[in-house]
Amino acid sequence: MQQNITVFIVNPDKIDEIFKDFIHKSPFSLKKSIKTMMKDYKLDDNDFYCQLSLELSSSYKDVKPKNYIYHNGKYFKIAILKYRMMDYQSNSGKSKGWRIVALVDELNNYFYLLDLYKHSQGKDDLTPDENKKVRQLCDEYADNIV
Repeated sequence: MQQNITVFIVNPDKIDEIFKDFIHKSPFSLKKSIKTMMKDYKLDDNDFYCQLSLELSSSYKDVKPKNYIYHNGKYFKIAILKYRMMDYQSNSGKSKGWRIVALVDELNNYFYLLDLYKHSQGKDDLTPDENKKVRQLCDEYADNIV
C-alpha cells in the first residue's frame, strides 16, 4: 500500500464524532490511553495532540506490509494497522515504545487513531474480540465512503 496519509486524526472527541452514527464501534478506550500518554509527555492538550500527530506521521513512514492486520474487501486501501512507535519522551526504542492501532483510509488520506498503549502496560496483541470489532468498524467505514 502506498503511504500518502496527510490527515492524522488523533483527538478522541473528534474520532467519536466521526464514528458516532456507526453501528460498530472501536473496542478501545482511546480517551484513557491518551490520558496515560499525556502523563508521560507532560504537555497540555493542544501541544500534546500536535506532538502526537507529528510522531505518528514520522513513524507511519516506516510501516511495513506485515503491520496491516486487515484490509477491507471492497476497498483494499482501507485497512486496520497495528505497529510500534518509539517513545521519544523516554528515549526508548520501538520494542519498549508505543503500540499503535489505527484505521487508515489511503483512498482519502486519513489516519484514525483507535488506540495506543505500551507493551509494559501488559498488552501486546489484540484479543479475538478486539480484532473482530476493528474489522467490523473498518468494513462499516468502507461501506459509508461516498
